Amino acid sequence: MDEGSARLLVAADDVQAVAPYVVRALVGAGAMVMGVKVFLPSLEEAYLKLVRET
Repeated sequence: MDEGSARLLVAADDVQAVAPYVVRALVGAGAMVMGVKVFLPSLEEAYLKLVRET
C-alpha cells in the first residue's frame, strides 16, 4: 500500500471519548496517523436510523 493511502473507519457512540484511544493504539502499533476526521450524522440520517430500528 502506498504511503498515505490507508484509511480506517471507526463507528462509535461517543467519538470524542474513543478517538484518542484509537489514535494511541494505532501509533503504538507503528502507524503514522496524519489526521482524524469526525463525521456526525445529519438529523435526517439519525431519524431514519431510529425509524428502521423500530
